[in-house]
Amino acid sequence: MIFKDFIRAMIPVKLMIMLMFSLSQAAEVTTDLANLKMAADHKSVSPGDDFHIVIELTPNEGWHGYWENPGDAGLKLTMDWDPVEGLEIGELQFTSPHLIPFEEIVSYGYPGKITIIAEAKVAEGFNAPSLNIGGAAFWLVCSDALCVPQDALISFELPIGERVVDPLAQAKVEGAKNDMPVSVNWDSAFHTDGENFTVQATIPEEYNVIESAYLFPHSEGMMENTYYQNLSFIDGEIVGHFKNAYGYEDNDQFNYVLSLKTGDGAEHAFSLSAEKSLEPVAAVMTSDVQETAPIAASSIGLATALLFAFIGGLILNLMPCVFPILSLKVMSVAKLSEKNNADAQKNGLIYTAGILVSFAAIGLIVTLLSVGWGFHMQLPLVNFALGLLMVVIALNLFGIFEFSGRFAGVGQGLIDQSSGATSAKNTFFTGVLAVG
Repeated sequence: MIFKDFIRAMIPVKLMIMLMFSLSQAAEVTTDLANLKMAADHKSVSPGDDFHIVIELTPNEGWHGYWENPGDAGLKLTMDWDPVEGLEIGELQFTSPHLIPFEEIVSYGYPGKITIIAEAKVAEGFNAPSLNIGGAAFWLVCSDALCVPQDALISFELPIGERVVDPLAQAKVEGAKNDMPVSVNWDSAFHTDGENFTVQATIPEEYNVIESAYLFPHSEGMMENTYYQNLSFIDGEIVGHFKNAYGYEDNDQFNYVLSLKTGDGAEHAFSLSAEKSLEPVAAVMTSDVQETAPIAASSIGLATALLFAFIGGLILNLMPCVFPILSLKVMSVAKLSEKNNADAQKNGLIYTAGILVSFAAIGLIVTLLSVGWGFHMQLPLVNFALGLLMVVIALNLFGIFEFSGRFAGVGQGLIDQSSGATSAKNTFFTGVLAVG
């Protein structure tokens, strides 16, 4: 009997321990491709105190995350903080970026664990017993094969009371700060002539021997991202020659991170801001230019690319969904033999123009979306919709329902049967629809 009473008395204590355990575990979330942790650099704070929030993102082996400017592809980690009255949270601060190699795509990110910090402050008049800090995190992780969006809800409790520092978390904050670019006010300017983008900066004498360097653009949409950078070091100045980014965004300032490796082997990263100059900041370099290429990139050349594209087209014609249609096209071409050579050549050119227009439209859509071809296949909603479409098509093939004749012949309306099978309009739209 006494033992049973003791067990009943211990139930509230057990619940309290479980609650405390669940709150502490809420600061760590594991998705299918990454682990996300969040904590403060203090065990408790007082009203009016400043502190730091530490976010650690660890992608799975073979995956990586991204910097503030991800480059040609990628998305940085973002936080949609839950609003808490009396708590201010600053911008997320990222450490110095690294180049992420993937064919011709230039990305900036981190090959391993990513440590991000944010400054926070408790209001003077805050009188609650604790702070619930957290929100919705969103990020993108990529491998050499694909990219997958990730999201998670994460939060933790920070008690209000006496100010007590967490040495382990504070060491992580200091480590992240030491790995961040040092903000400097060196003289720096940039100029663009509408096609070329040139950046110039004055380097202090203590860095007069530079073994290698790389410029990471912090401002997006201004300079083209490239592995091989055209950098020169002349008379205490560093000059970078680049191309304008596609869809150049005109700004009066260009922010960037300059990563240097000096003659003694030490590595440095500096955060600079260049002012726009209406006059050229350096002469056009035609020789004696030091090109820095931390990561090798290869090019197969236009002729080789066209050859492989042609071979790929031949293989595509052997696909089960294409090969049976070839006989229909052969019959159409055979009918052209009844006409003179001029008409046959004309129809061939018009048919080719229809195919090119379709591919150009697809390329334009992909370019405007700025996501890259195939990126939609990484979105769960798109995959769900495509799976649902396959089910609908299967039900149609099993005879559960039928599509109306109007729907089935939606493309037929583009071809005017009364104008003849080989009219210019018919031939053009036959080429357009052939891409589908």
